[in-house]
Amino acid sequence: QCTADDPMGIVASKGHTCPELVDKMMMMIPNTTQLTKEAKRDMVCNYDPHDDNPAYPGGFSTSKVCPVTCGVPCSATFSPTTTTAPTPSPTATKAPTSIALPPTSHQKISPTFDDLFDCGDDTAGWISKISPCIIEPMSTNDKQVLHCLRPGEFNCALAGAALGRSCNSDELGTKVGAAGEMKFGHQKGVVWGDLCATSCNFCPFKQKVFSPEVFSNISDLTAAIINLKTSVGDTGVSSVSYVDGRPIAYSKALSLLEQTAPGFYQSNATGEARAYRDVVGRLKSMMGAAAILELTPDWNAVGANCAPWVREMRKVLGEKEAEGNSQGLGWKLYFEGMSPIISDLRDEMYDSAPYFMCLAVVIVVLFLTFMSFHSLTMGFRLLVTVAFSLSWVFGIMVVLLQDIRVAGAEGDGLHFIVPIVNVPVLIGLTLDYDLFLLVRIHEYRLQGFSTQDATMAAMYKTSGIITVAGLIMLTAFSALTTSDLFMLKTTGLLVVLTCLLDTFLVRAW
Repeated sequence: QCTADDPMGIVASKGHTCPELVDKMMMMIPNTTQLTKEAKRDMVCNYDPHDDNPAYPGGFSTSKVCPVTCGVPCSATFSPTTTTAPTPSPTATKAPTSIALPPTSHQKISPTFDDLFDCGDDTAGWISKISPCIIEPMSTNDKQVLHCLRPGEFNCALAGAALGRSCNSDELGTKVGAAGEMKFGHQKGVVWGDLCATSCNFCPFKQKVFSPEVFSNISDLTAAIINLKTSVGDTGVSSVSYVDGRPIAYSKALSLLEQTAPGFYQSNATGEARAYRDVVGRLKSMMGAAAILELTPDWNAVGANCAPWVREMRKVLGEKEAEGNSQGLGWKLYFEGMSPIISDLRDEMYDSAPYFMCLAVVIVVLFLTFMSFHSLTMGFRLLVTVAFSLSWVFGIMVVLLQDIRVAGAEGDGLHFIVPIVNVPVLIGLTLDYDLFLLVRIHEYRLQGFSTQDATMAAMYKTSGIITVAGLIMLTAFSALTTSDLFMLKTTGLLVVLTCLLDTFLVRAW
């Protein structure tokens, strides 16, 4: 619009015309400069308030505001695309130029998609609050005259061009601080593309949860999780597309959010809309680029179903992630919570612990029995009794916890860490009682008793001490069975059963 003076009505808002403005500014130049009228006009037309006040954006020279009066060619570097009519000065003598403009942000009657999810131009209203000031040239009395004109409401297109800002720039372009002090080096500010996301096509994330593509894929993922073989049930999933066991269509989701959008809240918003807004606020990230699917199965999430469910979940997540990426979503799916943590921990422990444990027991038992009794077969005999005790004990625990379901069991069996922690204790317990008997048998054999007589005599001599020792252990560990923690309760039950079997059954056998 450089073919006409004052296209935005800035000068008219102060009750002047461009020729009057240029003449007034020429009169402010002291005559002591002895400049010709043409030179003064050139000085006024080339005057840029940014030269006097670096905090004022550059580019608003007099020739830009009054191109015809200043006789400059039509070569404007920028042109405002949207602005509002300037506010007239109380002392204005002329009405401002009438300009037909679209409604400002506070006049919207319905939110747009960007309004709902904070991705638009100047959503915080920073640029619209700019009120640039112009310092006129020095007057004859050496006093600076400051005019704070408000040329309408700024917008991203106008401000970006005036400041010379690129979308990826974070330079404030000023060395003047808030109090007018000079700064050394340019200050750093917000990236312009984040401030003017729509103009720069610079939303922080390419895909958002409430874009049709992502929302549709979340709906498909939710349905796939519900239909797993190890299912969490219809009410076991909560997501932005599935609430209280019911799927939410994309159009309905936007309609519900529009009723309760900040700044557009409708007083007659339904309870469903308010409830859905709460769900979205809990499951959607602030910038809308991530979302949570809450999984709450009606079975023990760290019990018997944990391992197969985790395997099924990871498989379907991998498939859905690849499916979404093939559509250009570029999304990533993560599976977090106690279930995957426990499953991974269990797999890692059982991949190595049982083998090292068995190897250590076999080597230690065989070596120590050989050194103590000078026998290659005695160690194998001890290992057989250990295996007998443990197999019976764990077999009985399966019946009690998974079939009869005593001690508040839910049918999930032993906690995975109970065998790892207790097997070494149980092996030491069974070997201890067996060694009491074998040492005495060995002594009687050295005294010349036959194997049968030595065994009977040893049984007679050690039965009391073994029985008392077993009862002491049984009584001590039985206290754990009264615990409210299922893991401690099963640990106590496991040791009590081992003491009973080893003391009264295995020893006689």
